[in-house]
Amino acid sequence: MKILFHIKGVALTEQENNDIEEKLQGLSRFVTRDEPVTIDLFLIDEAGKRAKNGPDQIVHINALLSGENIFIEERNSHHMQAFSEAYHRFKRALEDRHRKMIDEAKDSNTMIE
Repeated sequence: MKILFHIKGVALTEQENNDIEEKLQGLSRFVTRDEPVTIDLFLIDEAGKRAKNGPDQIVHINALLSGENIFIEERNSHHMQAFSEAYHRFKRALEDRHRKMIDEAKDSNTMIE
């Protein structure tokens, strides 16, 4: 699974970067081994340093899986909270997709690796 970070106006610590990467890599169990996956993660501070309040931290997760695109966007006043909310929605979307693939494989008597 390939993860590309796109950061604009957000200062990530090394620990935050590692935590994000570890969480996203953990989702590889929901894709097949031969399926190429690219995840584009966008962390954007929409208002910059001038804003004090409001949901100005935006996280986009965009994944391309075998021609299927999954796009998630979340906003919050803290970038890691926005990531957490986006991550949980993304994980749910991958789980649903994986479950659907399993059901289709059972119906056609094929195996998923």
